[in-house]
Amino acid sequence: MLKGSYWNPERSLENCKKDYISHLTGLKEERPGMDKLVSYLTKKTDFFTAPACETGLGACEGGLLRNSLNVMSRMCMEIGADATETGEDVNALLDSVTVVSLLSGIWKANYYRPVMKQ
Repeated sequence: MLKGSYWNPERSLENCKKDYISHLTGLKEERPGMDKLVSYLTKKTDFFTAPACETGLGACEGGLLRNSLNVMSRMCMEIGADATETGEDVNALLDSVTVVSLLSGIWKANYYRPVMKQ
């Protein structure tokens, strides 16, 4: 596991949640309604504590949040490097990549339910 990874247990869920919200609300290009989406995710879903899957790496409290942040981090790193090489507008591209990657898993909010093992 990479030290900088959001899977690192030294990164608390609360800090991951702050990073997630900061990335979505701190976009350089204005995205109307983002504050309402963040409010919805915070107040009406389990997004910040939900697992990303039933088994495997993301099958833990906060797995969905941590996975979304890791996808964003990796995509921004890869796409940013490519955009720099081609001379594209890196900021606009990274804003789009941030939105797509951070929101790609929100459909899983309120999807998984804890079960009691016998």
